Amino acid sequence: MYNPELQTYLETFISTERMNRLKQVLDQRTRHVTVVLEDIWQAQNASAAIRTSECMGLQEVHVIKNGDRYKINKQVVRGANKWMEIHKYTKHTNNTRACLEELKQRGYRIAATVPKENARQLTDLDVSQKTAFVFGTEKTGVSNHVLDMCDERIFIPMYGFTESFNISVSVAMCLFYFINETKKQNIRWNLGIEERNELLMKWTRQSLKRSDLIVSEFCTLHGGKNKP
Repeated sequence: MYNPELQTYLETFISTERMNRLKQVLDQRTRHVTVVLEDIWQAQNASAAIRTSECMGLQEVHVIKNGDRYKINKQVVRGANKWMEIHKYTKHTNNTRACLEELKQRGYRIAATVPKENARQLTDLDVSQKTAFVFGTEKTGVSNHVLDMCDERIFIPMYGFTESFNISVSVAMCLFYFINETKKQNIRWNLGIEERNELLMKWTRQSLKRSDLIVSEFCTLHGGKNKP
């Protein structure tokens, strides 16, 4: 829970440059768009997609695994998972359905990325609505469950002989277009003040060594009051 007095105290242990960087990144964080990765079987592809999503300012990514256990390639993800939420769907009878139903309940439009046939071009997508882009397995793309439940089918134009982009490239292209358009159209895409404050405190603590000791010291100085 956010505690303004504790936050002020924590900031005395961090350089001004570091705090400015945390706030700068936080200013660009969004839940207006998210990414869903369905059964990506190569760890480096899933990890690269997560890293790309964090670089583009997403606060959450959803990972569906109906088969193999989900793994992160630490060399590829390069700590991006430390700063965002990765929701994993591994324990349901149909993990795809569980994930998409949850996102729909939260007001997301489900946009399945597919080949050109029977799909809308990415640049024709209305960016005013919260959107979850779904990317499928490397060989066959999204599953029939996704196609049955999606609200939109979208494709990225290609002009060469190769059949598809790498997944992380597709993620980058979709997010770059979508986020750029939301900002150009002055659509509200950033986080609310309460969540911003919560994340700022969380990230500040993550940036400190032994932050638990600093918090304990704060509580002692305040006689056990104002605990986080």
